[in-house]
Amino acid sequence: DAANTHVFTGDVMLTGTHEVLGAATLTGDMQIQSQAAASDRPILGLYSHATNAANSGPELDFKRFYDSDLAAGDNLGEIRFKAGETEGYHNTNNQAVTILAEVGNNRDGTAAWVDDSSHPGRFSIYVTNQGSTTGARRFDIQADGATNISGALGPLSSSGEIHAAKLVGNDLAVS
Repeated sequence: DAANTHVFTGDVMLTGTHEVLGAATLTGDMQIQSQAAASDRPILGLYSHATNAANSGPELDFKRFYDSDLAAGDNLGEIRFKAGETEGYHNTNNQAVTILAEVGNNRDGTAAWVDDSSHPGRFSIYVTNQGSTTGARRFDIQADGATNISGALGPLSSSGEIHAAKLVGNDLAVS
């Protein structure tokens, strides 16, 4: 109803604790920032109090709308973990870890995106190495299930099952 509808335009800052009950749409960028206290940290909570369905837990939903063909490698959403030691680094690119979801394809180049019938995906984790400022793809799951892990032990790829692995020193023992 109109009494419970709030429309904000321009820059808006809310302080304290706020709840949105029901549906809300925010257009543009939104930032949740903690206060100056050292023990304060921003929290984004997603809560479900539904008791009538087994699959009624909260969801974090990334959606991309594109008025053209989606192609392998197109970004579907990402979560970035950043830091800065200097106040004012809000818009910098100091990324340590990035979790990325993309339109995927199989190793043979097949699996095109087709609305309502084929939605290949690719899930990757990028990690920035000591002495670098650019993340490298360290973990990757392709649309066909092929998994790639790369790092100090060298690349490890599998399109089947990996049964048991044990790290002995710097060597990977697989049984």
